[in-house]
Amino acid sequence: MKKKRIVECLCLLTLLLFSGCSGPNQMEPSGELPKPPSSLPLEKEGEEIVEGITMKLVEGTVSPQGLELEFLNTTDREALFGEDFILRKLVQNQYEDLPVVIEGDYGFEDIGYGLPKGEKVLHEVEWVWLYGDLEEGIYQLEKKIILRKEDSGIELLPYYVVFQIGK
Repeated sequence: MKKKRIVECLCLLTLLLFSGCSGPNQMEPSGELPKPPSSLPLEKEGEEIVEGITMKLVEGTVSPQGLELEFLNTTDREALFGEDFILRKLVQNQYEDLPVVIEGDYGFEDIGYGLPKGEKVLHEVEWVWLYGDLEEGIYQLEKKIILRKEDSGIELLPYYVVFQIGK
């Protein structure tokens, strides 16, 4: 009996080791690891990644402390987004993740904002608490949009906007 229990524990431990830990590069539910665009500003900024869902900057809202986004969902699928985001700066023709100004651990409020069909949803993004005031330059902001799949699963899709501070 003890031998069987030890074998079960070893099997469970092996399964846990091979399943890995989730970290910042966690695989998406679709099984793919998203790769952010790393070259010059996106040619088709605000383009639909999923037909019928867009995310774009609200004109005149960009500042060194934040900006406002406009989302639009014209699909029949449920969609939402959260508070989390990633900021990157264009440095020598490559986007590099910005370092955070917070010491220690940090997190975003775990909330889902709905994207009702046919309605515009405005969302303010303030990053000064996490990245400080942005210096002059070209930046890329990434937000994930969550789509409900027909099989009741979810799909996380990275959407990007590119903006400039200064000049």
